[in-house]
Amino acid sequence: MHKDSRIGAYVIALGGTPRNLQLPTTLKSSSDLRKSVTVMSAVTPRDIQDSQMKELRRDGMLFLGREISPVEVAVAMSHYNCYVDAISNEYEYALIFEDDMEILDSNDLSIALSCLSDGNSPTVTTFFSPYWGIWKAKNDHIRAVIPPAYAAAYAINKEALQLATANLPIGLADWPIWQNFVVFEYLEIKSLGLHVSDSSIENSRKYAKESQTKFRSLMSFQNILKISFLQKYRQIVIYPLLWKLFLLWERRKGNRSHGDNRSIFIK
Repeated sequence: MHKDSRIGAYVIALGGTPRNLQLPTTLKSSSDLRKSVTVMSAVTPRDIQDSQMKELRRDGMLFLGREISPVEVAVAMSHYNCYVDAISNEYEYALIFEDDMEILDSNDLSIALSCLSDGNSPTVTTFFSPYWGIWKAKNDHIRAVIPPAYAAAYAINKEALQLATANLPIGLADWPIWQNFVVFEYLEIKSLGLHVSDSSIENSRKYAKESQTKFRSLMSFQNILKISFLQKYRQIVIYPLLWKLFLLWERRKGNRSHGDNRSIFIK
């Protein structure tokens, strides 16, 4: 990442008060972020008009093949608001953190920021991928085989921000319809973790993974111009199948037991 790149950091918190009060302070301790950390008040279902909520839940069902809760829509809109603000401030990168994340050592954050890609391709770099991810080393980068399952702590460059604001978000943590145009990378922040044991992030992912996929939505022609058959097919069929195949491969190699859904990293 170029030294003169403008970076903004956002902490999404209900009511504008982070559960981890130390997180904004930790972010500001980085010289890259000292004057550009914003606590964004999280959107709640009550903040979204009924007609828009209905449309977003319908689009989410068509794309993801499962029911989308009002809370998921609200969280996705919270991230969307961060994207809009980042573009208005002309940031080269925006860092997005849910407020139940924790960074114990600010030096780890500075190291990660120095390693962000300089390319012009739309890029999302996640710092948090404990489960349901498949990552492969490629040309000194760690890139996703399937879109990552978590949107709890990540960096998004200006090219991806432009895509994100041109298309309303769908779902929580399941990346929306612009994901096929994005390069997903992984950077480890060694001291990054969850601040609370009862995390909304984990609860939301568990809900999403346990929700039954409705394959008949593949055949729906509703909003066909918004969400193509190929995009839905990738999300509903290809990505889950790839996860199961890689997981089976790991088990056969003896790397994990049944029920172990930790992310897979391939050298």
